[in-house]
Amino acid sequence: MTSPRRTRNRRQGGWVELDKQTSPHSWKARWKDWNETRIDKNGRVRPTQRSCVLGYKTDKDLPTKGAAQNKWAKIRPAMLGNRRSGSNPAPTFAEFVNDKFVPEKNALRPWRPRSREKFDYLMSKALPVFGEKDLGSIATAQLQGFLVDIARKYCHDTANGLLMYFRAIFAAAVDEDLILKSPARKLVLPATRDRKRPFLTLEQIGQLEAKLTGQDKIILQILSRCGLRAGETFGLQRQDVNSDRTLSIRRTFSRGEIGPPKTKTSATRVALPKPLHDALIALLAEAEDQSPTAWLFPSSKKRRKEMMPISPENWLKRVLKPAAIELGFPVTLHMFRRSLGTLAHASGGTVKDIQEQMRHASALTTMNVYVQSIPESVRKTVGKVDRDLRKSAKKAAEAV
Repeated sequence: MTSPRRTRNRRQGGWVELDKQTSPHSWKARWKDWNETRIDKNGRVRPTQRSCVLGYKTDKDLPTKGAAQNKWAKIRPAMLGNRRSGSNPAPTFAEFVNDKFVPEKNALRPWRPRSREKFDYLMSKALPVFGEKDLGSIATAQLQGFLVDIARKYCHDTANGLLMYFRAIFAAAVDEDLILKSPARKLVLPATRDRKRPFLTLEQIGQLEAKLTGQDKIILQILSRCGLRAGETFGLQRQDVNSDRTLSIRRTFSRGEIGPPKTKTSATRVALPKPLHDALIALLAEAEDQSPTAWLFPSSKKRRKEMMPISPENWLKRVLKPAAIELGFPVTLHMFRRSLGTLAHASGGTVKDIQEQMRHASALTTMNVYVQSIPESVRKTVGKVDRDLRKSAKKAAEAV
């Protein structure tokens, strides 16, 4: 007599896994949503797989998988909550967010991966508190008290992000005639912890540059002289290096994905100091791939037989952080962008010139968005910063 067939564990309650594509690594909860199914090529019914960010693998957030699983156990009922029948049309906060707000926003304009990841992270804070509550039962005082608690525990961006999404979510519920008045309309952002905006000094950038060679040195010079975001730097192609000593910003590469620039004002050209432009031309001349779309900084490994750029996160971990640790100070890729603004201002650059080089949005005129010329004053500001940094790097190299 044969034993009865064992039923496989389909992990209906979801599971927790570590996403190593983020920096720092993040804990994600995943589950199968049988409310939305598809038919695979073999004719079998398959559920849609969903996920949410629980937090980050840091000492102050979720240092272990056990801590992440405990967090998931608390919010799981809200995330996996049963869909209501027509007998009670008033949805819970979790049902409205997952079934209405997110799908409609995504239909209007697909979310960028980073935006969706941030939204999921913020909702991981809100859903355990409000997920099971009916929309109409949530009061302004409850939301305000929640924001006060968040402001005490987390940073300004977390509190402000939750405030903005609360307003958007409840405004959408009012438009759907699910509630009469938005409880988030009069919310106030509580006092938050001071935001730290560290930057690198002239001497620190010079010391880092003295430790790097070849393309690593050129990458650092682009970050410190041009004000590019990390994803824009590693997303550069041969065709983006122009003969008029400018770089065209057309794409970004971050977390393994190629995407458009962050904003419309980011998709423009930036000035290059002459020594850096010369170094880039020399680098291009030595490259194996001479096609216009070849990556300026290609990875040594291919992905599915396709050449990809160096990962910003990998370069930071493999090249930049070891050099900074040896020198005795912390470093992040975004610190170079702050440093350019600070050093350019200290060297006499005007706010207008710095704004054009860093491509910050301006409400003055549309010319600031679409004009492609690089004013001579911008070139002088960038050139002055470049000369100061090269002098600092030379001093650091001579001191070794």
